Amino acid sequence: MEMMRYECVAETVTTADGYRMAAGCICRQQAAEDIRAELLKLSDYRVKSRDLYGIDFDLAARLGSFAHNAVIAAGASLCVPDAACGEGETTGGVLGDPAEKPESSDEDIVDLSENFYMYTVPGGPGLAANSFGDTVRQALCEIRSIGFDALDEDAFRHVMRKYGITVALLVFDGTGEGRHAKIGAMDLNGVRIVE
Repeated sequence: MEMMRYECVAETVTTADGYRMAAGCICRQQAAEDIRAELLKLSDYRVKSRDLYGIDFDLAARLGSFAHNAVIAAGASLCVPDAACGEGETTGGVLGDPAEKPESSDEDIVDLSENFYMYTVPGGPGLAANSFGDTVRQALCEIRSIGFDALDEDAFRHVMRKYGITVALLVFDGTGEGRHAKIGAMDLNGVRIVE
């Protein structure tokens, strides 16, 4: 597996209606700067819905603009403080192949292509990485045990290295009690937690 060919680009933007979003893509290395410019254009995004499913569906639909052969996975975490979340409910985190139809997480391991797999769980987070599917699932389970607030760059790096992962995109739900927009990005250039 030659991983030098891939980068995980990540940016934070403020949407047109003032909400904080962290977004990223795993892409082919030669497209990284173009993808970074596209991520910054998410600042024109407007939140259309305030309900749990509408927020994720609209966000996933917007990430469909990243559907081209240079992108393996795209994800975003969006903080909408005035969303209609009940106690303990979270939303505002999507991850997947932007060329595919958006659907809710059902805890399946998904083969994205080019030796990348994804594992997501309802309520987040989700992880796309260059490893076998079950390894990605195990890594995400360990990240979940660390927790949203405690996961920093060192902890993320430690878990990814433990499982032999060198390129990864981690997306948390950004909306709900105690949440904010947060993703993790890792490639051969390093590890970043983008909030």
